Amino acid sequence: MPDDYSQLLAMLMERNLEVIGSIVKDSGPQGITFVRIAVRRDAENKQRPSNRLLIDIKAALKDAGHDVEFLLSDSLGVDVEGGLRATLMHAFGPEVRNVFLSLQGSVGNVWVESKRALSESALNAIRGRAKIYLAELTLELGAFALTNAENVPSDTVVLKVLRQIAPATTEQVVQLLVERGFDVPSDDWMKRRLDALRKVGKIVWLTQGKFACSLNATRALGTIKGRGSPDISRLLALARKGR
Repeated sequence: MPDDYSQLLAMLMERNLEVIGSIVKDSGPQGITFVRIAVRRDAENKQRPSNRLLIDIKAALKDAGHDVEFLLSDSLGVDVEGGLRATLMHAFGPEVRNVFLSLQGSVGNVWVESKRALSESALNAIRGRAKIYLAELTLELGAFALTNAENVPSDTVVLKVLRQIAPATTEQVVQLLVERGFDVPSDDWMKRRLDALRKVGKIVWLTQGKFACSLNATRALGTIKGRGSPDISRLLALARKGR
């Protein structure tokens, strides 16, 4: 590691930050230094060190002449999606609500749920940070998209698919959504969407990791007569599954 990072490393250690891997200097005109640090979750699922603390440390480092951006990762470096989410939400808190990652070999497709409409420059900045984060893990950035701007299934679509094949697992719902041309950002995205539907009483968990629409959700979805009837679609789906 270059000698000119010794002061930076010392300052990071003084603040009890755990540096993971190499420190990377951006080749761009701004010359930002990227530092990967370990983050953890406490018993209350709060990030440690917190974003507030990291912002304060970042300001102190800048006063000392180090223009630093943190790349956040779990201490073992195994939760790639979680680390990417933490990194982007730390760096772009006012713009980013959530982040999802779908890995295909060494290529990572990133989906960002934004809090508001983003300018092209903001999107480029978020995309660039995601690319740097993945590169540090020898991964290549593939697709980069906003979930609220892409063909992501709505709650109603998810419920209609579930009604057709219930009881079903998360994987079975994802498979049918993809077959119907919808984009599913990641398994974690799907699990979060299903859990949100469960919390508002629209689906119920069953045994063996399967779930179904609640009675209230089924009534709210309604029905139609004829070939387009969801009951007929359900019978056909069950027949294809050999039930």
